[in-house]
Amino acid sequence: MLSLLALLLLLLPLASPLAPLSPRRSLLPSALPGGGAPGGLSSSPVPRRSPVPRRSLLLSALSLPLLSLPSRSPAAPPTSVMSAELGYFPVLDRESGEARFVSSPLAGASTPQAVRLAGRLREQGARLYVAYWCPHCQNTRAMFGREAWEVLSKGGCVVECDARGLGGDPKLCGKRGVEGFPTFEGLGGKKGMVSGEMPLGRIAELAGFEPFDQELEPVLQGSSGACS
Repeated sequence: MLSLLALLLLLLPLASPLAPLSPRRSLLPSALPGGGAPGGLSSSPVPRRSPVPRRSLLLSALSLPLLSLPSRSPAAPPTSVMSAELGYFPVLDRESGEARFVSSPLAGASTPQAVRLAGRLREQGARLYVAYWCPHCQNTRAMFGREAWEVLSKGGCVVECDARGLGGDPKLCGKRGVEGFPTFEGLGGKKGMVSGEMPLGRIAELAGFEPFDQELEPVLQGSSGACS
């Protein structure tokens, strides 16, 4: 860009058209003994060329760097920015060699009763069907906290239903009739499903886990509803 401006400043004073040039004549004498020019050369004026306006030269010079500028495509956002803004980010699936999405790491710690509740759900064989992009699923993860969610994940209780998510099993979710996220199955060892985001106190009640003090647990804004 700097070189372009410098070239513009240098050529602007010369942007007016050239004055007409007078015709150039041959340097040979017009008449020599014996008549005519030596070697049969004519002494008539040399034809002149039409002057090229300097403004045209300026525009031609300016157009060259503009045409040669490389096009740039927008860069992908850093993983940390994507993780903070969306709640998930891409990783490489070693089995398929393709990109898959995972939820962002949990920052909040679990309460001791949340960890015990997660252990009870694992003992009951309960399942939690989620989708990595679902904000209600992200809120549910945040309410359980880091340690309790690890108990559920390692215990095989959490099922990713989107094929684009790491370890996703959409066939299982379709077979079980999951229609929204998050969806709990087998709470309290009972058949049936409960769909939608809900406080841990309600999950503990459905699982028959007592005592459980909801006042000790975080309640997120808008902690209700489901993704479909």
